[in-house]
Amino acid sequence: MPEPVPPIPTRLLVVDDDATLLDTLRDALEIEGFSVQQAHNLEEAAAVLATQPVDLVLTDLFGIGFHDSSFARVGEFWAGVRAAPIIVMTGFAEAQRINPATYGLAGVLLKPFGVDELVGSIHQALPTRASDDSGRGSIEPSLGATRPDGTPRGEVLVVDDDPDIREAVGRALEAEGYAVATARNGAEALAIVERELPDLVLLDMRMPVMDGWAFARAVEERSLPLVICVMTAATDAQVRAREINAAYVLSKPFDLEELLAVVERARR
Repeated sequence: MPEPVPPIPTRLLVVDDDATLLDTLRDALEIEGFSVQQAHNLEEAAAVLATQPVDLVLTDLFGIGFHDSSFARVGEFWAGVRAAPIIVMTGFAEAQRINPATYGLAGVLLKPFGVDELVGSIHQALPTRASDDSGRGSIEPSLGATRPDGTPRGEVLVVDDDPDIREAVGRALEAEGYAVATARNGAEALAIVERELPDLVLLDMRMPVMDGWAFARAVEERSLPLVICVMTAATDAQVRAREINAAYVLSKPFDLEELLAVVERARR
């Protein structure tokens, strides 16, 4: 029997003008099982991204080449080069008060930080989804998630910070023969849809890291042709759907028949 193939490590790009810190972070992250690329400035970072994909970027805020070292500018730059989710590392104390999602960021780490805090932030920012043989995420049907002829009925991405909702909706759809991927926030969802477009995105609106509004803006900026269904308990559900040009709305709590009806309509 052949030996199992070990999982491909998560690929990180760490950008900081402090060479000592770069080496320290590399050593700590490699011990934790990550694959690490380093860059001292934006030019080096761009060269890395031009030759190989990464799963997440850890970047300093000052001293790496930004003329305007603001959170907004950092988010705009990395979005422009279509990088993976971004965590900013900074000693700027005011960073504790910002909402990273406002600037298109997956998180902010206040220097100095410990290894546990660093690794926890990385895991929180990374998408949770199945992996293909390239090590990147993809939407794959689970066992039994198929039509009688063996093909999946369709692909659905469930985006919600509530694990109970993700599990319940995912199980219900898989039982009906759909391929399902899940994401805990908009940043995770964006990383998934940039690689493979699902037939439908079931999207919660209020989530940490990147909320539904920020996800929708990022999708529009990338011209990704997604069909979105808003899942919300808000009384103004239709208003929220219009705000992001969503095609459908599911008002929480919803039952299985309502869920399946929306998914079927989206596939036609």
